[in-house]
Amino acid sequence: MQRFTDRTLRMLAGRSPHPCGRLLCGHRRLRRPVAVRGGNTRRKFVEVMKLTKGESFTSLIVEEIRKLYAIEARSREKVYPPDKIQETRNEYSTKIVDRIFERLKSKRDQIPERQPLGEAIRYAQRQETKLRVFLTNGHVPIDTNAVENAIRPFVVGRKNWLFSGSPRGADSSALIYSLIETAKANDLEPWMYLRYLFAKLPLCKSDDEMRALLPHRVERATVENFDPNAHRSGLRAVT
Repeated sequence: MQRFTDRTLRMLAGRSPHPCGRLLCGHRRLRRPVAVRGGNTRRKFVEVMKLTKGESFTSLIVEEIRKLYAIEARSREKVYPPDKIQETRNEYSTKIVDRIFERLKSKRDQIPERQPLGEAIRYAQRQETKLRVFLTNGHVPIDTNAVENAIRPFVVGRKNWLFSGSPRGADSSALIYSLIETAKANDLEPWMYLRYLFAKLPLCKSDDEMRALLPHRVERATVENFDPNAHRSGLRAVT
């Protein structure tokens, strides 16, 4: 896990001030707020509401959370830029979040810790700082559903590649999976991107030329219009 932490620190250096994802060992060394899975908090209260058949306090909390998601949905529909999202959250969402945690605080001592509602209240309070991160930056989503969806294909299929044969094989697999998922995140069709990458990579003469082939630095049109046959013909003509 130490290895994970050191690599994560290097990867995040100079990048987004608020990483989003599951809380793993070593996250405190990042020395910055981590946005956690707000959807988990919502699900806990929804489950309690089902158990209690719509108990008023739980229903009220779920309704307040629904309002937060409605604000986010409206921002997505209008394709707001991050600064406008931040402005909207400052105007509407912050008041709702403050109200939620004020109500949780007033109810906490009235509900035994081992009851489902008591567990949900205490879970939300423990995560309060991290659940508020989305209010501080328009780039940060209200939950990490996008992160979860991005890794789901890999998680679902991991039994197919449980054994990589060797540590080098595992490293190679991780590299390919990372490239594929990063290509998807940058709206590149994975097969077309890999075809372009493997044709161009042998011609690179420096680290800068290789970095220029990373998914976030390649234009979608360049990948889609790439003709491997013309590329091979050009190479033969040069040689």
